[in-house]
Amino acid sequence: MYIMKRLTSLLIAAILILSVFSGCGSKPADPSVPAVEAPSAEQPSQVPDGEAEEAGEIVIGNIQDISGSSSVWGKSYQWGAEYAAKLINDAGGVDGRKVRIVTYDTKGNDVNEGINAYNRLCQQDNAVAVMGLASNIGIALAPLSDTNKVPMVSDFMDERATTKEDGTPWQYMFLTEPSCNQQAVLMAEYAMSKLNLSKAGILYDNSNSYATSHALPFAEYLEAHGGEVVAMEAFDGNNDKDYRALLGKIKNAGPDMLYISGYSQQNALAYEQARALGMDYAILGNNSFFIPFAELAKGAATNVYHPNNMNYQEEEVKAFIENATKEMGSEPSYHVFFGFDNVNIIVDAIKRAGTTDGTALAGALGETKNLECLTGTISMNPKTHRPQGLEMWITQVEGMEYLPLEQFAPPEE
Repeated sequence: MYIMKRLTSLLIAAILILSVFSGCGSKPADPSVPAVEAPSAEQPSQVPDGEAEEAGEIVIGNIQDISGSSSVWGKSYQWGAEYAAKLINDAGGVDGRKVRIVTYDTKGNDVNEGINAYNRLCQQDNAVAVMGLASNIGIALAPLSDTNKVPMVSDFMDERATTKEDGTPWQYMFLTEPSCNQQAVLMAEYAMSKLNLSKAGILYDNSNSYATSHALPFAEYLEAHGGEVVAMEAFDGNNDKDYRALLGKIKNAGPDMLYISGYSQQNALAYEQARALGMDYAILGNNSFFIPFAELAKGAATNVYHPNNMNYQEEEVKAFIENATKEMGSEPSYHVFFGFDNVNIIVDAIKRAGTTDGTALAGALGETKNLECLTGTISMNPKTHRPQGLEMWITQVEGMEYLPLEQFAPPEE
């Protein structure tokens, strides 16, 4: 099968990606939308040793790209986290203790910056938990979390950030949305069962684990269920911007759909170039086809499908967007929701644990069940430290609109 022919090269790419301690992290392209201002003027916040405990504050760390190529996402995440803390504090805090978000900049998702930030948050700032976004950083921090014993509640979608090679979970690592594998399988199943498509061309970014960890499971599911991968081409998301030669190879292989796995700007570039080459069939991809993809595609998107964590038409989500837009001065990207939800997930666990002790807090996080969040109802699978039964919306992009079609639960792990 085609996917087996490509497996060796993919594994080699994955090994190179995992060489995280060399300091080479994923550096997604700039989505090119206005940056979001966080409520706090301090960036990053800094607390001398012991000060947080003496003041009675609950410090939650936040490791994000604030100044690099994906800063729009990092700043959005930061804003959502600080907005959640503001609402919690306005309501009296956690047993009278104020919550404070301390953010450090990974400067383009540099892995060494992420490691230094996590160690500083744990060892100097007395953070009780830490949040983050980039999978490459999460993979590097997983073994360190056992040393620091400070939980990470994050959106590191690569499964290696939450489970070890033997399949057991990292004790202090937690994912709060469906993993790369789950989302990829969900899209492959939807393509075959709902769109009646079976021959895929795949274009993906092999410079980061997030994109790679979508592409391979999509291909594997398709071929395991009677479909075919007619072509699979990779680009370097850190440097490449012209995908036409790769797309030409895919087109010549005769697919009936194109699956693209990259970050928003890469997805938009690939979409534009594919359509210019006359590839007018359905385009499917990861959840980075959500905001700001439609804007980057200049409102020309059509026949595009991706998984989404929420339905923008739901009243609660609409109300949040309205409030956040007033505060921020612009419509939030979906990373705002992750930052907001993850603070509330951590606070919920603190309340149930009755302490901010790292080991006790990790235990409570692993027992999270039926917690209503903006991105869905969170119940943590204790075997994987990833959410179980968390439904996603298959969303179609048409012009500037993101249209929710159907809601599905990703396959159980």
